[in-house]
Formats: sequence, C-alpha cells, structure tokens
Amino acid sequence: MPDKNYNTIIVGGGIIGSSIFFELSKSLGNKVLLVEAKKVGTAGATGKTGAIIRAFDPVPEVMELAVNSIDVFKNFKKHTGVDNSFFHHDLAYRTAVESNKIERLIEKYRFETDDISVRDADYFKTRFNFPENSLIIHDKGAGYVDPQKTCRSYALAGCIHGGVLLEGTRVISLLNTDGYCQGVKTNKGDFFADKVIFAGGAEGIGILDELFPELSNMLRNKRIQYLLTTIEPINKSHVTPPIVLDDISEFYMKPIGKNKALMGKVIDEWDLDLENISPFSNHDKKQIVDFFKQQLPQIKSIDVDTKVVGYDLYTPSKQGVIELSSIASNCLFVSGFSGQGFKLAPEISKAASKVSMAI
Repeated sequence: MPDKNYNTIIVGGGIIGSSIFFELSKSLGNKVLLVEAKKVGTAGATGKTGAIIRAFDPVPEVMELAVNSIDVFKNFKKHTGVDNSFFHHDLAYRTAVESNKIERLIEKYRFETDDISVRDADYFKTRFNFPENSLIIHDKGAGYVDPQKTCRSYALAGCIHGGVLLEGTRVISLLNTDGYCQGVKTNKGDFFADKVIFAGGAEGIGILDELFPELSNMLRNKRIQYLLTTIEPINKSHVTPPIVLDDISEFYMKPIGKNKALMGKVIDEWDLDLENISPFSNHDKKQIVDFFKQQLPQIKSIDVDTKVVGYDLYTPSKQGVIELSSIASNCLFVSGFSGQGFKLAPEISKAASKVSMAI
C-alpha cells in the first residue's frame, strides 16, 4: 500500500506529467507521487499525438526550448538511464512567417542547429509537392518517438529514482482549505502533499476549473483528426516522404514505415464536449486523403486503416503555461502546450520542477 504523505503530487501521466515526475524524483525520491486516471501515456492528447520532435519553431522562445530538448530524445538513455527509441526522419515545415525573420532565427541557433536550413518548394518536389513559392524549413535532425513508450520510459526512470506511480487513480477533488491545497481526493483514497502539480490537460478540466478558474476560461480546445494509412506507390517504387508540418493549412504527416503513414489535420474549436466529441465524418476523411493524394507525387492510392479523433488543450498563444494558482498558493499548473508537448517536455519539466521546488 503506497504512503499517504508526499512532498509533491503530480496529477496526470501524459508527457508533461511523466517528465516532471522523473525530474522531481531525482531530487525527492519516494516523496513524489504521480497519479494517472488510466495508464501512463494512453489518455488525452498524449495518447493521440504524432510525437514529432523537431528543433525548428517560428517562435524564438519555443525554438530555444526545442533545441535544448531534442538532444534528450536522441540520447534518452544517457539522460534518464532508461531505453527509448528515437526514429530519425527529416522534416519539412511550411510557414507564412517572413523569410528574413526565419533566417535570422536559424542563424541565432546555428551553433546547435546545423541541420536546419531554408529551402524552396522545388527541393522536395520528388517527395512532396508543396505549393509554388512556399517557404519551407528543412529540419534534417528531426524525427519522432512512440508516445506511450516515451511516457512510460519517463515514468520508469522516475520509479527507479524512488518515485511512486499510481495508475487507475482518478482525482475526484482537491483537498483545498483556506487557500492551501493539502492534497487530492481520489477513487483510491486521500493523498496528502506539500504541493500539487496539475498536468492533467483537457481530460482533467474539472479539477482545472476548481483550482485555476481564471486560467481555465482562457484555454482553448483543439480537435485532432488523423488517419493511419497504407500508401501504394506508382510502379511499386518506394520514396519515403519527409515528415510534413504545414503551419498554413494545419495538415500534417508522419511516415511510420515502408508504405505506411499517419496523416492528419488540426481543427481549432471552442468548448469541446470531451464526453461526446463528434465522430470522424466521411468529409473529414476525404479532405485529408485528397490533400495528400495531390501532394505526394509518387503515390497511386491511399488506403485508410484506422481513423482517430482526439483533442488537446492550449492557450491563445499556443505556448502553454507554467503558473501558480491564485486559489491555492502551493499548486502549480503546467499544461496547454498542445502538440508541442513532446518536443518541449524535457525543458518544460526542468522549468516546472524548479518552480515547484521553490514553493
């Protein structure tokens, strides 16, 4: 039976929560508790993300974090002591940001990002037909990880350092008294702590409303739709397309093996009913398939194997938040990073851990 008293309780075992769990466990050992309502890495946005890891981002502050984070995923065992796989794959990022600004940003980080360059659309035309006059960022050092395995690897690393993990543990409410949170009430009993970190994302929106009412009203939902597909090439020739992130149209693609790919589109929406998200319509499916049929020059057909609908939580700035609660002075909210959670998690977890330790 786990202890009932901790220094820190982390609510939510997605990529943000599990990476914070690892960081804090290195210092606090068995005084850190991670509670996850389901299985680590399976719920919410984390379980339905492409987990694309890249250094480039058009926002300088985000790129600085991404540059520092990408080395962790490429050398995961060195940083955590636990094995994990990084699948290296070059990435093409289309953006509407003015080219001179992009070039200055790349130059600023040149000493660490030699694999990033600006290309015109012609460079990729044998693998992907971008629209003419497109500004494409080529990130040759990018790739992707397995979302669930990576979260579980972080959680395992935390447990090795003594941290305590409780899966299937749903937080019902906070034990909040006179502006101080004493812990959490769960389906497995009450757990007490000096501080609580909320990293539950959209799936924990009820607790978020209770603890951060002024912040939760600012958060926005993102609907995620993707298809797992089998691609039939023309003349049986195989040309692997790059990972594609289109900041203009919101379409994206991640090759996941020979003639296999994840293809999707992001839709911004307000106030999604997370208990009743609208299903993947035939129109949605056709829109994604038609887009990539037009853009992949050596593809004869795209067959859909699986349709997936998910959601995410993010701020209007789409940069996420690390913020103390005005309701309970010992509670920290770390969420809203949307699809950037994986590529930023190592640096976010370090920053959040420093704030938490200082409370």
